[in-house]
Amino acid sequence: MDFKLKYILAGFALMVVASAATAGRTSELRDSLERVLPQQTAAEDQINTLYNIYDLSTRQEDRVSALRRLYAVADSYDRANVQFDVLTHLANL
Repeated sequence: MDFKLKYILAGFALMVVASAATAGRTSELRDSLERVLPQQTAAEDQINTLYNIYDLSTRQEDRVSALRRLYAVADSYDRANVQFDVLTHLANL
């Protein structure tokens, strides 16, 4: 087998392994944010956490759920700019 091809295949294998490890870590981070969210009382903290949960979500239904919750929080704190951003994200899903 060609020397360059061996390195390309080894690099690809490493990328696959790293991707699997990253997916597990992403799920852990998302779960930890879900646990912290109910304890947060400041609007900005809740909004930032929900944006992070949205960013870390891989399934579309989880992303939609995070955006709906974010919209409700933004509505309760009269944050029209966040509501508009949420609607933009929803329209692009």
